[in-house]
Amino acid sequence: MKKTLFTCIAAGFLAWVALQPGPATAEPRAREPVSWPMLPGETLRALAAHIYPKDRAMQQHFIRATLRLNADVLAGHAADQPFEQGMEILLPDLYELSRYATPAPPAARKARPAAAAPAPAVAADAPVSAVELDNLQKRNQGRRQELETLNQRLRVLESEAAKMQETIQQNRAALPRQ
Repeated sequence: MKKTLFTCIAAGFLAWVALQPGPATAEPRAREPVSWPMLPGETLRALAAHIYPKDRAMQQHFIRATLRLNADVLAGHAADQPFEQGMEILLPDLYELSRYATPAPPAARKARPAAAAPAPAVAADAPVSAVELDNLQKRNQGRRQELETLNQRLRVLESEAAKMQETIQQNRAALPRQ
């Protein structure tokens, strides 16, 4: 539940940041790809659904662009294939991807009269505040440190297991054959 909530919040924030208008300049600035930690069990399709919850076509564009951008590490990886281990991937520029979005139908674009317009509700995927983002980044850093500690412990345990296997093999070799 926490992982899904974190992914939803982070995906919403990424989408919001990517779609923010930049300074009014003659040439748009190039955006660097964003590094994103994929956790074991997560899929590209689920991430795409968090970023584009109601637009399957944009989900497909996102998946294809992500696979293309990470061709070296995701060769042969399917959109529905869960990641077996955590890894960092690069996300495509969501602003560039927005070029593939289909425009809203004309009826949806019509403005309502000001008197009849209801008060805006807070969307479930509203962008996170700077404080929330800072907290998420701190939590992410803490989890990275925790993961590194666990990985170090795993390496030690693997080394100890290998030594035990070696000792077992030596003891078996020393036993008299019957």
